[in-house]
Amino acid sequence: MREVNLDWSEINAVSITDKNDVSRLDRLLTDYSYVFQSKIGPVPNIKLHLDLKPDVKPVFIKPRPIPYARKQKIEDELEHMEKSGIITKVEHSDWGTPIVPVDKPDGSVRICADYKVTVNQAIKDFNYPIPRIEDIYAQMNGGKYFCTLDLSKAYFHLEMDDESALLQSLSTHKGVYRVNRLMFGVKVAPTKFQQFMDQVLQGIEGVQCFFDDIIVQGATIQEVFTRLEEVLKKMKTYNLTLNREKCKFFEKSIEYLGHVIDEHGLHKSQDKISAIVNAKRPENVKELKSFLGMANYYNKFTPNLASTLYPLNSLLKKDKKYCWTKDCEESFEKIKSQISSENVLVHFSADLPLLLATDASPFGLGACLSHRFPDGSERPISFASRSLTSAEKNYSQIDKEATAIFWGMKKYFQYIYESTRRDPCLSDILDALLNGRDLRRLGLNDSEYTLQDGCVFKARRVMIPFNLQREVLKELHVGHVGIVKMKSLARNFCYWKNIDKDIESIAKGCIVCCLKQNEPPMERSHSWEPPTKPWQRLHIDFAGPMSGYYYFVIVDAHSKWVDVIPTKTTTSQWCIKQLRNLFCNFGFPEVLVSDNGPQFTSKVFKDFLEGNGVIHKTSAPFHPSTNGQAERYVQTIKKLLNCMHDEKGDVEYKLSQILIQLRKVPNADGKSPYDLMFQREVRTDFHVMFRSEQEERENQGSRNRREPRRKFDVGDRVQVRNYTREGKWKFGRVLRREGRLHYQVELDEGNVWRRHVDQIRSTCYGGKN
Repeated sequence: MREVNLDWSEINAVSITDKNDVSRLDRLLTDYSYVFQSKIGPVPNIKLHLDLKPDVKPVFIKPRPIPYARKQKIEDELEHMEKSGIITKVEHSDWGTPIVPVDKPDGSVRICADYKVTVNQAIKDFNYPIPRIEDIYAQMNGGKYFCTLDLSKAYFHLEMDDESALLQSLSTHKGVYRVNRLMFGVKVAPTKFQQFMDQVLQGIEGVQCFFDDIIVQGATIQEVFTRLEEVLKKMKTYNLTLNREKCKFFEKSIEYLGHVIDEHGLHKSQDKISAIVNAKRPENVKELKSFLGMANYYNKFTPNLASTLYPLNSLLKKDKKYCWTKDCEESFEKIKSQISSENVLVHFSADLPLLLATDASPFGLGACLSHRFPDGSERPISFASRSLTSAEKNYSQIDKEATAIFWGMKKYFQYIYESTRRDPCLSDILDALLNGRDLRRLGLNDSEYTLQDGCVFKARRVMIPFNLQREVLKELHVGHVGIVKMKSLARNFCYWKNIDKDIESIAKGCIVCCLKQNEPPMERSHSWEPPTKPWQRLHIDFAGPMSGYYYFVIVDAHSKWVDVIPTKTTTSQWCIKQLRNLFCNFGFPEVLVSDNGPQFTSKVFKDFLEGNGVIHKTSAPFHPSTNGQAERYVQTIKKLLNCMHDEKGDVEYKLSQILIQLRKVPNADGKSPYDLMFQREVRTDFHVMFRSEQEERENQGSRNRREPRRKFDVGDRVQVRNYTREGKWKFGRVLRREGRLHYQVELDEGNVWRRHVDQIRSTCYGGKN
């Protein structure tokens, strides 16, 4: 603020234009003129106490020398504080803290004290949750008019008891003063004052407080008037006074805690942006830390900030020489550009669907929490990022992405928790299941719905909340497998009202699927005898060329198991090699059906099949429908690869996506190719919706598992097995129990070992004194 050459004490802004509202505000401020007096408290009927740690000895430090030019100003301020009842001169005190005078913009001084060398070491911590700035901003949703109120010398309103007043005593060149009010610099002062203010303003809607800064918001001027008057009443009741010059009333856009708030959302302060954009290139670690501190203040506005800042953060490592590189310069300029952008964060609303998007780079994790609005647009609520640890940098990319999802869920837990409870369709079902109420009153079958791990199930299908349905539809549509297969897949895993209609909409609305549709199917003129078991009859064919590859397609007639192998050669020898690998895994079929391609009618190919007891049948010349099984899958593979042409990934990746989808979708008989081929259910990505059998066994085992026969308690003297050359046993005490059978033991020499119960014995040996 000192850098901006303005007389801040003379600046007052009131944006109300209606004369009646202006008059009403004047009357309100006149009625509560007491609140705007220069008087400082005290708050009635409250005296704070500082709890000392046991066996603490008093500390008295003599006053520090002060410049002669500032002596008179310091004495004037001490005299003013004494007249206000904030301090009282005493003859003697066992405690004494040297003062630290701080210059104020108006030329006077503020008296602070260096309590870190005295009282702060001696008093106990006072734990109380300080409001998160993000939570305060989240409560601003719906506000169109704003007021900010500034408490005058906030901490001085709270009185201390006699013992604590002496603890805070000041050591000055004019003698010793006991401090009768809560003093700046005492380590518990912020939390104690925040607790007090939370009690004062508790229950007033649209009001938030961060230490001595109060904000009042409302959707209408009338609503703000009502809330503001409630706050002023509280101020008067508790004898609290406000700094009128720093208060602002009925603003449509207001700066609060370094951000600008209006009805549209959260904006960056232009003053802070200017400081960042105009910052000079850091010349050393100290200057770099200062710049990074400013940049990180707006991290919620900046996507993937940790990755962008990686080159700069690397300069802070202890073992790294400070050397400004090209990457550092690019990072420096990029972060300036990002912070100066016009990103606006919308206020959080519990009534709008939430979207959480995460990303992982080689150096950091990023997350973006957004709202989807009724018009279909998506706008960010907050961005977040962090750097990867040295261990996380060694993860595979898929593990980094999973880490990003897990971290993003934890980061925005307070926003996304209980999204099911807010779902209009699931909330009633969930409440009924939790409270044991009959579902028939909702028109549902009681026996059809269950609750497991907080998830609602319809039969064996997971009920998907509205805000996740779009993502599940995308997963069902992977590979562009078509409406029938999407519905079949959904019937095994997930459900919501009108899911079939939504599946039809996404498939019919997909331009890629529409453009790649086949012609209507021809009449079948040939019918094979249905096989009785898997791998009894195989159909093979080539698809392509497409994107520089041919695709060798192998289909099992019984299970509809399909394999596709990309290749740039179609010789008989290559086909034999691929079939030999398949026969090695699944055995020799009885019949193999192909067309009359030269690679399939060559002597070497016939000899290979005859030598392995496989009957080879070929389709009639110029009548490929005879080999319909392979032909149909050839067309399917070609269509799906065309649909995925513009998607990320190479040919092998796209084929794996297609094959997994084709193999897990149930056939007409309700069983998937996986089931029919292996006679068991094969785990796929959709099974993450369900608790695994391993988890069930572990949970059941933990319930049924008995305690071991030998058991040790924390503090027991034991001897533990030593596997070095220094003897067979070491002595120590049990430090911690880990699970049922493992313990941490602190050895007499100080090391901590982890041992199984079979490697531990009780002992009466007391160890070294």
